[in-house]
Order: sequence, then structure tokens, then C-alpha cells
Amino acid sequence: PLQQSVCTIDLQLSHTRHIKMLYIIQTLKCIDIIRDGGWYEMSKFSDGSRTDDSGRKMKLVLAGLIAAVLGAGAVMFAAGMAAKNRETSAETGEAAAGGELIEIDFSAGNAEKLYDCRVEDVNDSAAVAKLLETMGLADIAGRYTTTVINEDGVRVLIISFTEPVRKKNEEVLDKNMKNCAYQLMALMPEVGKVQWTYMLSSGDTEESVSASADEAAATEMLSGDVKEYGASAADFEKLLKILAEAE
Repeated sequence: PLQQSVCTIDLQLSHTRHIKMLYIIQTLKCIDIIRDGGWYEMSKFSDGSRTDDSGRKMKLVLAGLIAAVLGAGAVMFAAGMAAKNRETSAETGEAAAGGELIEIDFSAGNAEKLYDCRVEDVNDSAAVAKLLETMGLADIAGRYTTTVINEDGVRVLIISFTEPVRKKNEEVLDKNMKNCAYQLMALMPEVGKVQWTYMLSSGDTEESVSASADEAAATEMLSGDVKEYGASAADFEKLLKILAEAE
């Protein structure tokens, strides 16, 4: 009896379609290709004495079929990886758009680093940008723009996030921004209110949301004048510790 080695290549081309190839390595007597339940037969008979090149032709045909199947599998694998990467990117984007509560670092080193970015002149846009970057504001909800306006004699820092925020992340984002607002009012003597705006996404709809925190809210939260916590790095460290313990 013939000793046959059979190799089966299974590639899932879709959820319901498969290609299954079986071939006989030692004898090359019969190659059966099964696709979608249909049989296609290619045969080469040998009596051991033939000297033509039909065997070589058969091997070339077989090699071409295997290459085609493996090529299709490689394309589908690449497409699957691309889809997975898109899902990962979507999940990362969701985390960036207000999905995680930011842990407050109340160490002396972080307090000193932030205090060194204190903004005396709110019109110094470079100084404002440096402070916000050092605070890691983009970690809260992604990209943003800033504006300073006068509102009834109060300087208001407006932070506008440009990336949509999911409805389920709204509460966490506002909590993070309140903590940032208290810090900003301590480190920006001229600012008496911090306002943040963003587009809230729920299903297929989006709505503009605006929230804020002023000196009165900060004083109630900190049980003291928020501006006093900006007097020194040590005082600012106390503010950070209060906010961290309140989480």
C-alpha cells in the first residue's frame, strides 16, 4: 500500500467560506481541492517509466495554487490586524476624551515644578501654555484651545476641548477639570474663574456643554482663600494634598 503524506491548508476567508486543499506529496498521483463543498480533480498517472515533464508541470501548478491560497490568507490577516488597530485607537481615543480620573501627584517635587510655572500676567500666552502643558491638561480630554475674557470685572480663563466627549465620561471629565481649575486659580493670580467647554456625544447626537468653577467654589472646597495656596510651593503642595484626599 502507498504511504501517503497529506498536508491540509485551512484558511478562513470569511465567516462562512473556507478553502481546504489536500495533496499527496510522495506519489503526486491525485490532487483533490475542496472548495465550498465542490470537488475539482486534477490527476497525473505514472507507471514509473515515463520521461516526460508532466510531473514538473504538476508541481508548478500545485505550487501556484498554494501560493494563491497563502497570499489570500496573508491579505486577510493584514486586514484583520488593521481592524484591530482601529479598535485599539478608538479605545485609546475614548480614554483620552475624559474617560479616566486623573490621579493628583501631591509630592513636593511636583508642587515645586508646577509652582515654577506660575503665571503673573494672564496675557502672557506662552506662560499660560507652559503651565497647562506642565499640568498635563491634554491628558484629561485631548486637544484644546484657550481664551481669556473679562466677565463683570473677573478674568475668566476659557478652555475649549476640541474632541467629543462620551456621555458616560462627562462626570469624570468635570471632576478632573474642577481639580485643575482650583490649581489654575492658585497659580494665576489674575484669574478668578475657569470655564471649560466641550461637545458631549450621545449616540448619533452631540450637544455643547459648558461648566466652570470660580473663587467662591474653590474657597468652599479648600476651606480657605484659593489665592493663598499660590503664595509658595509649600502652600501649593497643601492644595494638591487636599484635592488628592478628596478623591
